[in-house]
Amino acid sequence: MLHLKPGRRRVLRLNRPHAPVAVLAVAQLLAWGTLYYGIAFLAPAIAADTGWSPPSIFGAYSAGLLVAALLATPVGHLLVRHGGRAVMSTGSALAAVALMLMAASEGTGLFYAAWLVAGAAMATTLYEAAFSTLREQGGSDFRRVIGVVTLVGGFASTLFWPLTQGLVAELGWRTTALVYAGLNLAVGGCLSLWLPAYAGPSGSPVATTKPRTAPCRIVFPLAAAFACAALATSAVSAHLAAFLAGRPDAIALSAMVLIGPMQVAGRWLEWRLAHRVPVRATGLLAFLGLALGLALLAWNATGVWTVFAFAILYGAANGVLTVVRGGAAAEWLPEAGYAATLGALSTPALVARALAPLATASLLAVWGGAATLWLLVLSALAGLAAFSLAAARVRIPA
Repeated sequence: MLHLKPGRRRVLRLNRPHAPVAVLAVAQLLAWGTLYYGIAFLAPAIAADTGWSPPSIFGAYSAGLLVAALLATPVGHLLVRHGGRAVMSTGSALAAVALMLMAASEGTGLFYAAWLVAGAAMATTLYEAAFSTLREQGGSDFRRVIGVVTLVGGFASTLFWPLTQGLVAELGWRTTALVYAGLNLAVGGCLSLWLPAYAGPSGSPVATTKPRTAPCRIVFPLAAAFACAALATSAVSAHLAAFLAGRPDAIALSAMVLIGPMQVAGRWLEWRLAHRVPVRATGLLAFLGLALGLALLAWNATGVWTVFAFAILYGAANGVLTVVRGGAAAEWLPEAGYAATLGALSTPALVARALAPLATASLLAVWGGAATLWLLVLSALAGLAAFSLAAARVRIPA
């Protein structure tokens, strides 16, 4: 992607054909950072300033996630009809509007409206939209290309958690939201400038590819697999502090910090091996790693080595599963309908991601951490079984 100019000095130069990959990578970093991860450090400041309760603040956030889930399939059809440049540029504009509404909120009504708009922005800017936009370009390196985009996007929490914390401390949460709105507008302009014009479904280099198996035979188990994984990962992301309660603060914090880098490391390893390891094997290993990591934490949550082994396995598996979702949809399902199919695959997973934190909070209150973790292990194993079923039904080489 980056080429070295020959000569004495090695100068990095980004070629125009690779500009879409670069701008989409930056767009993912910003979208995930401002719309998904930023709330962790915005919420306490919002509560302190407005007096709103944390459940009401995170209720708005959950409503946004649910809107994103419900819009996944319609947005897939919009991507087929209008292409990634139009849809993702609009999504960046919607993100800016949502953040400006958030900054202007004096009551929970406008705040909830802002997050509903943010949900529409998530549906049109996050990985599903980016993968479909990249698929418009065609090419045999699609899986490695989405690996690059997710590799950069994986740094969103690492960058935006401390950035948001610092901006809120210096500028306040409202000004921070306005700064993020401006950044999203700037990225939307870059998407309009650097993404190629859409030639339409008939002009796509993969539009004439014929499916070699009935889509529903793979779509249903594959969607179920990613929904099971999303249920487990969303529950852990929202309640990791509760699952690690009882350990020394230094150990718990170290394990939490380790998850982000391991997510990036897993994606980097997948990117390096994409040409040699089929998506079937990668997916099976990722689901197995997710289940094993959760099982270690449930089995011995007080052991230092099990906590760190959990962080390594869980982080790497969670990172790789994002690439597997995009890669499996491209390799196993009818390529002409990639955007719409990816939307259909993602909808159950996004609904699970939206609802899992609330459901897990209830389970923790009734059953405690260990029993809840074992339920999440079962969810990951169910995902492994569903993915295995989908893989077995694929009649083309994985």
